[in-house]
Amino acid sequence: MSSTRNRHMLAIWANYLKQNWVLAFGFIIVFTGLLTFFYNLGESQATCNATLAQGDRALLKTINAMEIEKNQHVKEISVLKYARKIDKLAIESTRATIQQLETEKSQLAQELAFYRSIMVPGTKETGVRVQTIKLRPLAQGHTFHFQMIIAQVSRTNAFLKGNVSITIEGFNRGEKKELSLFQLAGIDQDSLPLGFRYFQALPEKPDAYLVTLPEGFTPKAVRVAIDIRSGSKQQLDKTYEWANLLEKSNGNLSSQDL
Repeated sequence: MSSTRNRHMLAIWANYLKQNWVLAFGFIIVFTGLLTFFYNLGESQATCNATLAQGDRALLKTINAMEIEKNQHVKEISVLKYARKIDKLAIESTRATIQQLETEKSQLAQELAFYRSIMVPGTKETGVRVQTIKLRPLAQGHTFHFQMIIAQVSRTNAFLKGNVSITIEGFNRGEKKELSLFQLAGIDQDSLPLGFRYFQALPEKPDAYLVTLPEGFTPKAVRVAIDIRSGSKQQLDKTYEWANLLEKSNGNLSSQDL
């Protein structure tokens, strides 16, 4: 029964195709065209994908090359910055060295002038004298740095021994008063011993006496009293105006000024 039915259906289709062969032929042509189109589309897509992949590889290679070049430039810039920093440090160091040398040169010139003034004095007077006095005010209104050098002018330059006292004269609330500079500097003595052949610094260089004046005290003068008892007995008692000590040469007075 089933076999008979199948043969019947085939007979119907065969008869239908005989009657509509044009339609069947057109269907075959369309189907073949579609197959050709999709095949060509697949080939074109594959070619496009291959081209894109090749372009991606070329672009990636270019990016990598640019990254390497960028890193090289970054390194070069870092080297240039470091070299510039080294050059700047070298210049600053050289400037500092030159400034230090100039300062040392000035100090040596001052010391040479000082020793020359002792060994070859500009005066024919001999004996002990105050060579220099330095009085410099500090930030605090009543505090000062004080330095002094005592020297002798002599043909024999005997070793001298004695003592020196320094008194600050002024007024305290309208009353005349004398204060010991050594006491104001924290030294529990009114005078200090001397012992020198050419000169003696008070205090020893590069130190300075830190002198603090009491509140209400107005200084007017500094009195220096030197008593030499050994080597060549002599005395020196001189008074120097306080304002003059502060004004002349920024508080640095030579023997000519004194």
